[in-house]
Amino acid sequence: MNFRKSLEIEHKHYESTKQVLIDNGLTVSEQKHGSRKILYGNREICGYSEIDYYLPLSDKISGRQFNSFLGAFTKSLYNQLRKNPILFDLEIEFDGLSRDKNQKTWKKIKQKEIFYNIDLSSAYWQMAYKLNYISSKMFFNYIDRDEYKQAKRYCISFLARENTMLYYDNREIKEITCDISILEQVYRNIRNELYNTIDLLKSLTTDWLDYNIDGISVKEKDVQLITDKLEQLNLKYKINECIKIDASDYYQKGKIRKF
Repeated sequence: MNFRKSLEIEHKHYESTKQVLIDNGLTVSEQKHGSRKILYGNREICGYSEIDYYLPLSDKISGRQFNSFLGAFTKSLYNQLRKNPILFDLEIEFDGLSRDKNQKTWKKIKQKEIFYNIDLSSAYWQMAYKLNYISSKMFFNYIDRDEYKQAKRYCISFLARENTMLYYDNREIKEITCDISILEQVYRNIRNELYNTIDLLKSLTTDWLDYNIDGISVKEKDVQLITDKLEQLNLKYKINECIKIDASDYYQKGKIRKF
């Protein structure tokens, strides 16, 4: 059994367990990291709050591998920040929509007509590397490993999680909250750089069909235009064939989707 899972405390027992530790005279503290709470007694981990869900990961990597990956990512990020102080002042802005649909172009597409969705591969991961937040070694070790697809996304989104320590030993300062402003800025910069990249692709044609956080759909005539720009930006991508079924549906990657 996973060690962390074996120490999970049910919601209904969590507060009472904490009180028992306090009543028994242990030096008790509690770390709140995102939605997860970690309970310490005499500086040793005594338990984790039960979570209602588990992150969907590839069945090809274990929880231990995921945690090891997160640790490697964090180490690489901190090393890059230390080596490149200019990153502390980097602020990338985005003023627009992160997703939209072009009903005008959609209506012009005929039934059974083929169009294409061009999707950035591990988009957040590529933006982190582009902005110099991770080393070349870290980037290339994982960019083509599909089993880490979700893990690469999670490690970026985790940057914005609050991290607070609460102390129950009658000290004067009972709560310490970590300053994660630089990590929040890293997250915003990566996200906004991605938004700006998709916005740039969208600006290349008025006949785009839709776009979202990490991809854009265009008519066949514009595929080369989009991919040429992505090649110029040195970004990896995948092209997915789509077929319009009717006025509201299309087929992509084995599924019928709503436009």
